Amino acid sequence: MASPSKVDTSDDESLEYAGHSSGSSNHWPDEASTGRNNRDWLRFWVWSFLTTKTYPGDNKRRSCLLWVAANGYQLIMAFAVIFLLVLDSTTDVTVTTSTYWYSELVLTCIWAIEYVLRIWSCIEGQPRVPSAAFARCKVRVRAAIHPLMLVDFVSLVSLVVDLCIDSNELRGLGALRMLRVFTLLRLERDWRICDPLLMVVAREGRLLGGAVAIALTMLVCCSVVMFYVEAPTNPKFGSVADCLWWGTTALTTVGYGDLYPESPLGRIVASITAFLGIGLFALPAGIITSGFRNEQIRRRNKLHGQMGAISIV
Repeated sequence: MASPSKVDTSDDESLEYAGHSSGSSNHWPDEASTGRNNRDWLRFWVWSFLTTKTYPGDNKRRSCLLWVAANGYQLIMAFAVIFLLVLDSTTDVTVTTSTYWYSELVLTCIWAIEYVLRIWSCIEGQPRVPSAAFARCKVRVRAAIHPLMLVDFVSLVSLVVDLCIDSNELRGLGALRMLRVFTLLRLERDWRICDPLLMVVAREGRLLGGAVAIALTMLVCCSVVMFYVEAPTNPKFGSVADCLWWGTTALTTVGYGDLYPESPLGRIVASITAFLGIGLFALPAGIITSGFRNEQIRRRNKLHGQMGAISIV
């Protein structure tokens, strides 16, 4: 059983685990044997809650409750962001309702407390928790400049700015509120939702790159052909840039209808482009689907191999 972070209790090489040993029968680690006080354990449990990391102890019920509470909190905060944006969209242009303002105030206070607690407890994520104050400060500074923590900080600042604006007439500065959507990235930070997709992109990057190159080549060719075919009689296709916009909507089979060919030859080119787009954009989807399937098989085989090794031991 894995042990939690270690605590550096001296300036030399001697280190003690910040938790009880795997053979201990106690549900709560003994403070005397770990060198931790109540504040250290409070910091550890705060870190476990905010990062949805369960304590590898013997009390599985408490670990399960912690996992459910931590993930439930993250989901509530994610839905709170969406609720706040939806609530703001229902207000008039020059009015900030009291419901919106107080909802934002509560959310800002919660996020501010969470941000401070994340910085305070981040040292528990280290393999060895340093005892020196300067070393702990360095860890917290590195955590504060992490990209996801910077996103949280900017989002928090946008909330504070928005609270200081009484009217939507000054919301040009409040455009920073859109950055609050990036707080949903906390789901990726804690649950690693995009890990399978990133693994597929990394493994199938060459095939996906080839598909994208083919798509861009086809886009340029169709757009240039349409320019020379349609431009003499249709002023809407007056430049290659306009034709590139048309080619994008045609190859993706979206067809907004703002640009369309009028000559018979132009319609033939458009029809061929649309048919090519169906197969062209199905190619990356097939590559990603196949990659997901291969990744699932790889992880399943890896899990079976681990279980087999455990049974042999």
